[in-house]
Amino acid sequence: MHKPILFFLAILVCTDCFAQSDTVYLTLDHEFCDKSKALYSRAYTKIADGKYKVETFYTIGNGKVSSGFCLTKDSTSLDGPFVSYYDNGQKRWEGVYSNNDEIGEWKHYYEESGNIWYTCHYNNGVLDGELKSFYKSGELKRVEEHKNNNKSVKGKCFDKTGKEIDFTPFQIMPKPDYDLNRYLSKNLKYPKASLENNIEGRAIIRFVVNKQGKITGAIAVKNVSPELDAEALRIVSQMPDWEPGMEDDEPIPVFFNLPIVFKLK
Repeated sequence: MHKPILFFLAILVCTDCFAQSDTVYLTLDHEFCDKSKALYSRAYTKIADGKYKVETFYTIGNGKVSSGFCLTKDSTSLDGPFVSYYDNGQKRWEGVYSNNDEIGEWKHYYEESGNIWYTCHYNNGVLDGELKSFYKSGELKRVEEHKNNNKSVKGKCFDKTGKEIDFTPFQIMPKPDYDLNRYLSKNLKYPKASLENNIEGRAIIRFVVNKQGKITGAIAVKNVSPELDAEALRIVSQMPDWEPGMEDDEPIPVFFNLPIVFKLK
């Protein structure tokens, strides 16, 4: 459930990137780039126990994005305490990694006040135990009990006076309120050039379901051919609105990967 919420920018880094410097520069899309084009800088410092401290900053204003530890000089082996920050410098979340898995209690904060938003517990990277969320003014809002499968199994919600109200899960994934398979089969048009050349395959389209449930930012992340990719992008971009994803009763944008299969009979 939780990984989409954690905003640490985990970038795969090759060891050659550090031949001359322990600092790398990243674009908005987290691609390596020259310092002059960078939005982020990331610095690695070796510490006494052989780990590396890793800190990420905005290149404009030098605000800190995140700070923590990893086992190797990249960001693929997180191990130890980690903190992520909002643009205003307030903590966004904090917790502990063990060999790249979240463990123990994690705390998430409201941006404006720095008050606790919610707390949760992890066991080897999956939710396991109690999740509590709080109103911005500090009153208890929700209690959920999770088993070792990242799914809410029971819970209670409360209004600001402490009165129990109808329960809603902390996180609800976006979904279409129509038959998605029927929409795809009805609207998919096999490109003529691909038919003539017997081209088939599976394109994967990544998109965002925004707060209003609209499909935005569709791109092909697994390509088949220019014609099939274009058709997959067309049919996804024209999908009717979905029900938006929800987090603590508020709509949120959510990334989705959708496979579109082209198969000739």
